[in-house]
Amino acid sequence: MRVLHRDLAHGTLKLMPENPDDLWHLRHIIEPGDIAWAVTWRRDERQTDKVRSEKVERRRMYLGIEVEGMEYADFSDHLRVSGIIRDGPDDVPRGNHHTLTVEAGTDVKVQKARWHGYELDRVEEAVSATRRPKVIIVCIDDEGAVFAAVHQSGVERLSEIEGPGSMKGADRPPKGVRDGHFGELASELKRVRAGGEPLIVVGPGFTRTTFLEWLKGHEPGLTAGAATEGTGQAGMVGVYEAIKRGMVSRVVEGARVEHETELVERLFAGIGKGDGTVAYGAAEVRAAIESGAAELVMVSDTVVRDPAMVAMLDTAELQGARVSVVSTSHESGERLARLGGIAALLRYALPSP
Repeated sequence: MRVLHRDLAHGTLKLMPENPDDLWHLRHIIEPGDIAWAVTWRRDERQTDKVRSEKVERRRMYLGIEVEGMEYADFSDHLRVSGIIRDGPDDVPRGNHHTLTVEAGTDVKVQKARWHGYELDRVEEAVSATRRPKVIIVCIDDEGAVFAAVHQSGVERLSEIEGPGSMKGADRPPKGVRDGHFGELASELKRVRAGGEPLIVVGPGFTRTTFLEWLKGHEPGLTAGAATEGTGQAGMVGVYEAIKRGMVSRVVEGARVEHETELVERLFAGIGKGDGTVAYGAAEVRAAIESGAAELVMVSDTVVRDPAMVAMLDTAELQGARVSVVSTSHESGERLARLGGIAALLRYALPSP
């Protein structure tokens, strides 16, 4: 995501999504009642006197609509924002309905009566994601290993290490040679994955699985959350093959779900202990927020736009609490929704009421 223009004094941000992940963020940033502007195509109203059988021309124009709803499918390549026309060319009637189609590379200006902290946080999260790798991919076979970083802006080849299988007469390298090679790969993996990015290990044959088993025994911390899949080719060709198969999208979405699941599990662990370090339901969470005890407030995406919830989240942010929106597209999100859609992890235990 790129922020092209910022004017919070007038409630506007002009944003450019650069990939499907950014569209996913926009789905949670834009809400009913906002005004959204984008370049779009619309039937030329000046031609309405022509007979219906004649093809009606469509004009390219810049329209602003008051948002009523959105349509977005996970991993889709566009976001549809529908609403009532509030701004545009003089000959376009105000009050008519229109749908903006927002794609990667589309400028969209969003105006809100007020930008909430958690919405601005999501914008910053999307912006910072463009600067850091989404995923590290290692494509490995007996001939060697290629390390690559998948950024939102493209794929970067980081390094390459020759394998023992590439040495003459070393089709099956001795255990000591193999261990030395895997140790070199592990050191390089630590270097290129310093930020703890999700890891995908791919490649033809069995070397990738042998390497992962070796890591589990020697560097278990490097295998946490690692995904693996076979490819028909080695090297950068294998990296691009894995990307085309959708592995990166699946791993990134899985990492997001994993983070949200961890939060919900911490909540239910606290409920099970009954030690007063968590709160759930609107009344309990409001009390925790107002007392300053709330450290992190998690809210379901089904209720985050409710006016009462918005007011509570505003108070939470003023009190220094973090806010995390949890999707109901997975089981943990549904569990939170069944608790009323809002809960909090507390800085300290509160006495029982």
